[in-house]
Amino acid sequence: MENSLSNHRCKSTIVESGIPNKVKLGPNVYLGLRVKIGFAEDIDNPILHPYVVNRHYCLATWIDPSEEFRTLPALGLPDPVWDTECVFLLNKFPDDCTSLNLEVTRINSVIGAATSSGVVTVGKAMIPLPTQLYSRIAGRFGLVRPYGEGYKEEGHVALSMELRKYILTTKGTLMGVCN
Repeated sequence: MENSLSNHRCKSTIVESGIPNKVKLGPNVYLGLRVKIGFAEDIDNPILHPYVVNRHYCLATWIDPSEEFRTLPALGLPDPVWDTECVFLLNKFPDDCTSLNLEVTRINSVIGAATSSGVVTVGKAMIPLPTQLYSRIAGRFGLVRPYGEGYKEEGHVALSMELRKYILTTKGTLMGVCN
């Protein structure tokens, strides 16, 4: 699956030969998870992290690590807003698809970068997926931040996700099905 962004929206363009092992519900009908990413809050709090100067953040999310969606960078002091969405087609659901993983990173950072890449992880989460077709999970989800040898709770991400059917059109795009 290839994700292209237009106006901070994710449009999935795929070809059927490129989606092996996905849950097929009928001719050109697949099981997918629509994820709407809103914003993060209370990450890199200036009181706790006063030396952070560049506050540009990306959010990466995935179910299968080989199919990651990454937002465009958003400025946040400390609350970046992405307002974007993506669709993941699921394989081996629910056996191998149990949670949505996400990671918020600060980019182009000179403070706290673990490597010379300038990328610093400021929060991570694993959120259980909905288990019923057309069921929706929405809310603020707590993040944990790497801290020393472990993690500490810091910040939240607001998002929603819905399990639904998608039709693969003749043009190679996905169209949501309401029933």
